[in-house]
Amino acid sequence: MICDDWSNNSYLGESWTATITNAANVASGAPMFGNNSQGQALYNEVAWLGAQLLADPTNTTEQTEISFAMWDLTYGQNNTTEETTSPLQYLSENLAGGTSNSEYIATTNLISTAQSSESNYNSAGWQILTPIPGTQSPGSDGTPQEFLVYTPEPSQAAILGADLLLFVAAVFILRRRGLLATRRWQL
Repeated sequence: MICDDWSNNSYLGESWTATITNAANVASGAPMFGNNSQGQALYNEVAWLGAQLLADPTNTTEQTEISFAMWDLTYGQNNTTEETTSPLQYLSENLAGGTSNSEYIATTNLISTAQSSESNYNSAGWQILTPIPGTQSPGSDGTPQEFLVYTPEPSQAAILGADLLLFVAAVFILRRRGLLATRRWQL
């Protein structure tokens, strides 16, 4: 699960109900940051960044930069600005290592790359978990965060292989039953 929401918080022990939307088709769902053509582009960008995040889970610096890029893309969308400091502003002021702004620069470059890559990215397999307001427990924590989840679809080759294996097993079982029935009549 990847958080794409800077303005809301989720806590250990908190539970809530969510609407699940396929990121490749946000127009039919109810994600937090828009269910229109702009929302589709935004979620493609965020899903592209999520794929980059999962590509190298050992590089913590890159993961931080990608997370801040995701949060900055969704910050303020659909008037979700509970936090007054934007993710890039926070990064610049608190985490950019003094005079070296390499994390800030890398994050802004990631945002630009995501925005130029989103039209070519197929976000199928990514699902958006959008919390339904008022369903969280405990109920005093405010609206929980929205999350992305990647659930890869099986490849066509894997599906074909499973189908062929099932067919061979069925033939084997049916032939064996047929042979046993024939032997009984011969005795």
